[in-house]
Amino acid sequence: MVLSLVVVPDKTEISKLPEFVNNYEGVPIPVIPNSKMEVSWQLLVNTVHLFDQVYVTRYKNYSFLYDRNQSPLTRFNNNKFDLYIKGKTLYLRNKNHPEELRKVYLDGEFIITKKNWLMQSGQRAGNGRYKCFTLFKNIIIRDHQLIALLAYGEIALLAIGVDRVYEVNHIDGNHENNISSNLEVVTIDANREHKNRYVREINLLVCRKGEIIINPVLSKYSEIFA
Repeated sequence: MVLSLVVVPDKTEISKLPEFVNNYEGVPIPVIPNSKMEVSWQLLVNTVHLFDQVYVTRYKNYSFLYDRNQSPLTRFNNNKFDLYIKGKTLYLRNKNHPEELRKVYLDGEFIITKKNWLMQSGQRAGNGRYKCFTLFKNIIIRDHQLIALLAYGEIALLAIGVDRVYEVNHIDGNHENNISSNLEVVTIDANREHKNRYVREINLLVCRKGEIIINPVLSKYSEIFA
């Protein structure tokens, strides 16, 4: 089996952001157009299924790889690398040095490096709770919002931006766990109630090295007590 170049069509010019998206009750909700929403939409419509639960999408200089059974949202620079596939193994090839070829997905796992080749988000948003990345022009995309969009489609557009009517909820309360099955698009009230219920179920005090201390996990939910 030989390596095959993966070509992700750029549909930026032919697929426009919808004016309305139906909520769960079937009611059309206006989509407020802005740069972040436009980018999110293009990432959705450019999505290509590779195999199993592995997908790739792109926006201008960057492509994003995601396995719905894993948490990392990974990306690479389209100006530097081409993506190749052989069976269920993925490779990146250096455009300037074609002899440089690296495996980046093998046996169901991404092979991630820092600052080059296949990368993952290193920035944080929401008081440090959420992994995110800056795409361009200060457009910051949170990993869990994009993963939910790729997994559940345009309904997740309603959970993006300051005018959102839904939230992307981490079912197990762990903001690091961005596996698609751990994410759900819910109303803002349902998300708030989930946070409150989850915090109530956490032990307030824990024992660490023989000392009783306040559970460090609660620091992630400090806004609830504000």
